[in-house]
Amino acid sequence: MDAKTLEMFKRELENQCRFTLMAYIDLTEILKALQSKQVEREDVERIWSFIHAFLVASGNISKILWPKTKYSDRGDALRKYLSIKDDSPLGIRKPRNYLEHFDEYLQEWIESTKNHRYIDSSFGSLELIKVSDPDFEKGDFLRFFDYQLWVIVFSKFSFDLKPIIKAIDELLTKVRR
Repeated sequence: MDAKTLEMFKRELENQCRFTLMAYIDLTEILKALQSKQVEREDVERIWSFIHAFLVASGNISKILWPKTKYSDRGDALRKYLSIKDDSPLGIRKPRNYLEHFDEYLQEWIESTKNHRYIDSSFGSLELIKVSDPDFEKGDFLRFFDYQLWVIVFSKFSFDLKPIIKAIDELLTKVRR
């Protein structure tokens, strides 16, 4: 990879890191603000817009570093230059894919669920829900954000955002060199 191409991809990685971290900061700030007021539907929508922004930008980082086969040499070179291991949390794309292909996941959920009981685009504490609702099943969530654990639940999948946030913060330092 020539120096100009490397610089262009470093610049784009920096942009996507900044976008991801901005969404993280905005999400943190709204969660703090909600501690002192009653939650309204607009607040929940804002939380999910920040989560969407976070997952799209972090997914873009993943696509740059682990591109389609046609561009795999570029991804290999960037990961080597930036000392990013193949098992890095930056490679996780499934949460972004869930949002991008939500229609497919929704259809599959409708066809596979037994009770059609669901919670969508909500947030709270999974532990509190488990205690208060003995019939709770993880698959009841289409989209749920556990703000205490920083875990996103999409139906039966859950994703811890903390390792992704840490890896993006580290990547931002590397690409700014």
